[in-house]
Amino acid sequence: MFDLSATARRSGVAGNWKKGLAITAAGALAVVIPVMPAAQAAGADEPGGASASVFESGIGSLPIASAASSEASSETNPGPNRSGLNATALGRATIKIAGVDVPLSDFIDFGQAGALYSESAATTPFDARSISGTLSSDGSIQLDRADGGFAPVTVDLLSVLKKVGVSGLTDSLVNKADLRLGIGGAEVIAKGGDFLDPDGVGGPGRYRVGQADLDLGSPVVKGASATLYDAAGRMQTAFEGKVNDLIDKGAVASRFPAGTTVDADVHANFQDKVMKAILAQPITTKNHIITVDFSTGVMTIHLDQVLHGQETVDGPLLPAQDVRPGDPTGLNNQNPNTEIVDDEIYPMVAESIHDLMDEVYNIAAGVVVGSLDSTTVDWTATTKPDADNSAVTTWSTTLRGTTTKAPSCVATGPNGPALCDAQTGVVKATTWADPLKAAYDYWTADNADQLFRLAVDDLKTGMITVPLRNAVAPFLDVLAKVVSLQVNHQETRTCTMADGTKGINRLRVSAVSLAVLRNANGAVLNLGNAGSRVAACTPMVQASVVSVGGNQPLAEEGYSEADPGTNPGPNQGGVDPSVLNTRTIKLGGADIPLDQFINYGQLATMLSESTATTPNDGRAITGAAGADGSIELDSLDGTTFDPATIDVLSVLRKAGASGLSDLAVDQLLLKLGIGGSELQAVDGRFTDPDGVGGPGRYRIAQADLDLH
Repeated sequence: MFDLSATARRSGVAGNWKKGLAITAAGALAVVIPVMPAAQAAGADEPGGASASVFESGIGSLPIASAASSEASSETNPGPNRSGLNATALGRATIKIAGVDVPLSDFIDFGQAGALYSESAATTPFDARSISGTLSSDGSIQLDRADGGFAPVTVDLLSVLKKVGVSGLTDSLVNKADLRLGIGGAEVIAKGGDFLDPDGVGGPGRYRVGQADLDLGSPVVKGASATLYDAAGRMQTAFEGKVNDLIDKGAVASRFPAGTTVDADVHANFQDKVMKAILAQPITTKNHIITVDFSTGVMTIHLDQVLHGQETVDGPLLPAQDVRPGDPTGLNNQNPNTEIVDDEIYPMVAESIHDLMDEVYNIAAGVVVGSLDSTTVDWTATTKPDADNSAVTTWSTTLRGTTTKAPSCVATGPNGPALCDAQTGVVKATTWADPLKAAYDYWTADNADQLFRLAVDDLKTGMITVPLRNAVAPFLDVLAKVVSLQVNHQETRTCTMADGTKGINRLRVSAVSLAVLRNANGAVLNLGNAGSRVAACTPMVQASVVSVGGNQPLAEEGYSEADPGTNPGPNQGGVDPSVLNTRTIKLGGADIPLDQFINYGQLATMLSESTATTPNDGRAITGAAGADGSIELDSLDGTTFDPATIDVLSVLRKAGASGLSDLAVDQLLLKLGIGGSELQAVDGRFTDPDGVGGPGRYRIAQADLDLH
C-alpha cells in the first residue's frame, strides 16, 4: 500500500493531542489515536486522570468496591477532589469468598483508619497527582505522620482461609492469625507525561507502610508457660547448688574452735519471680523477627524485619549475616510487588524461636542477679570435742552477708555452754560478706546464662523450641502457598512511543496488597492506593511529504520530526528526487519501484516542518516553500498545482487484480494537485483553524481520473 494522503486521516475524537501519539503530516496530516481500555471511573476516556482510595477490594484484577475514593479527569473534572473513609459503612460492604458474599466486618477491623483520606487532581493530559494518607496540620494529605504512628488495620487471616476452604488448619496448633497492617498510603505524580520517583526508591511513585505484623495464637505457645515454670525451677536448683559449691566452708570452719565443722544450706526464691518476669511483657528476639507473649499464647512475626537484605540489626540476623541477599531493607524501600509472605519465612522463624530462649535466659539471669540480696544462706556450726560435750549453732545471712537470723546455740554436757559462747562469739564477730564474696561475685549475667543453659537445655529443646516450631510450621506453609502479601504493589499500562520503545501511561500504586490465591484470580484487598494516567508516552510531532506503507510506513520522504525535550524544532525536511526514485513497494509479491507508476510533480519540491515547543504545544505542516523559507498550504502565485500522476491501472495489474481488459480501459491515470496539510496543538488540544473538516486543515487543488 502506498499513501500520498490525498485526504486527511483524523480521529473521530475531537480536539485532544495525546502525548506520545504521532502527529503526522503526509501531504495531508495523519493522526492516529489508539483505543483506550474500558474504565469504570467517570472521565476514564479523557487523556489524563487520577484516582486514589484508602481501600479497594476485587476479584483478581477486577475492582468490586472501594472506600475513601476520589477521582479526577483532565477535561471535565480536574479537581483536586477529596474523600474520607467511612469505616462503619465500609464494614457493611461485602466481598465474594468461595462464592459467598462475606461482610468485610467479619474479618477486618479498620481500627482508626477512619482518619485516612484520598485526593486526586488532573490539571492537564500530562500532569496528575493522586495520594492517600492522613491529614496534616495544614489540611493537606501526607503519607508520613508527625508522630510516626500508623493506625493498623487488622485482618483475620484464619477466618479468611477457613472461608476459602483451605485444609490442613487446626485450632490445636494455631487458633488465631491476625494480620496487622499500619497503612500510611501511596502517592503517584505525573509531570509533563512522566511519572516521578520522589523518594528515589522502589520505582515511580511512593508508598508508606508503618507496620506489618502477623499475630499467631497457639495453645502450644500458651502451654509453654508451664514448661517455662519448670525450667525456672531447674534454674533455681542449679543456682542453689552452685552457690553452695562456691562457699569455702572449710575456711569458714577455721574461724571457729578446733574441730568445728560448718555446713551451709542455700535457699533461693526466684522461680516465681523469673516466671513473673517472663510473663510480664512480650519477649522480642535479638533479630527482631518474632515477639512472643507467653501470657496470652501469641507469637508475633514482624514481617518488616523479614525484609532485611545485607543489613544487620544488633548483629547478624542469621548465619551469613543476611536474610535476603541483595534485597532492599525495610518495608518502605522495596521494589515493586515485593512478596513478604513466602517460603523463606519459616526458616527465619524457626531460627528465631531458637534465639527466643536466649532472651528467656537473659531475663532469668537478670532476675537472679537482682535477687542475690534476697538469697538466704542457713548456716550450721557443730563442735563436739568428746562424746559428752557438744555445741550446735545456727544462724542465717543473705548472700550479701547481712545477718537475717541471730545465732542460736544448743549445748550438751558440762562444757557445752562454753562451746556455745565461743561459737556465737565467732558468728557475731565475723563479717559474713567476706567468706561469701566469691559466691556473690560469681553471679554476673554471663555466668548465670551459661549455668541456666546447662540446667534446662534438654527441656528447652524438647518441650519448648521443637513444639513451637511444629505448631507454626504447617500454618506458615499453607500461608506461603495461599496468601500473597505485597508491599509497593504496582500495576502499569504501557504504550508505544514514537521511536517504537515502550513507555508507561498508567501507574497505580498500593501500599499493601493482600490476596488469597492471587494467581487464580482470588479475592484481593488493596490498602493505601493512588494512581494516575497520562496521555501516553513521549510527545512527538512528525511530518512527511510522501509516506509509503500506510499506518506503519515502510519509507518516507520529506520527513521531519520534533519533540519538546531535546529537539523542539522547527525542523524541516525536503524530498530528494534521486532517493525518491529508488523507493519500492511490494505488489503481487514483488518489489516494484514507485517511479514505474508515479510522476511526483510538485510533490518533489515540497517541504515538511515540525515544531514541538512544550508537551502541550506542537505544529506539523507540509507544503510549498516561500522565498522566506516559510511553508504554505496554498499555491504562492494562485496558479494550479503541478499534479502528481499515478498510473492506477499499472498498480492494479501488478497487484494481481483480475477482470481488467484493455478492450474496456487501457489507461487509468489519477492526477492529484496536493497543496499539503497542517495540524497544530495548543494547550494540549488540536485546533481547527478553518472551521471545516474537523481539527487541522489541508489543501487539494486537483483530483482528476483520466480514463482511456
